[in-house]
Amino acid sequence: MYRWTSLLLVFGFLTGCVNPQVTTRTARTSVEQLLLTQAVSKSLTNPSQSDFPLPSGATVKVDLTGLTEDRTFLGAAIEGWLGEKGYLVRKSQETATYRLHILVNAFGTEYGESFLGMPAIQSTFIPFALPEITMYRSQRQFGRVQYSMNIFEEQTGKLVNTLTTHEGQTFHRLYTILFFFSYLDTNLDYIPE
Repeated sequence: MYRWTSLLLVFGFLTGCVNPQVTTRTARTSVEQLLLTQAVSKSLTNPSQSDFPLPSGATVKVDLTGLTEDRTFLGAAIEGWLGEKGYLVRKSQETATYRLHILVNAFGTEYGESFLGMPAIQSTFIPFALPEITMYRSQRQFGRVQYSMNIFEEQTGKLVNTLTTHEGQTFHRLYTILFFFSYLDTNLDYIPE
């Protein structure tokens, strides 16, 4: 009887706690979405962007070119920014005095991870899994947006002005030390739980 009790206790301690990981149901996780949207906000609130070289109340069309489909969000954010500055934003089929051509150089996230410890092990011979034993883990995620703007006269196609490159960066870093001590370092305004 003592052997069976000892054996059950040993198996009980070896099984440990395993938290199942659920994958995202959306194309981007909430952290990735916040990284990108807040990077766009940072690029538009840069102090150097306060002076815009068009007369107040001018009508403007926004035209975007980039490699990702996510650039439509950037276009909508810039249209809102122009509206806040007092410009009248027109859709592509409407007439406008100026056309703002935006070349999106980068709009995405990067992810990196460092791990020191023993990864979770699922055995085919033993009917239970060994949990991950983390000595140190670092999960780093960065959001970056970079674009440039050219302003053209809509009727003539003449280049009026080339604005400097706009850039916004965000980061979200999660550190785990000795199994369960965690530390979060981020410049996001809202952090999902």
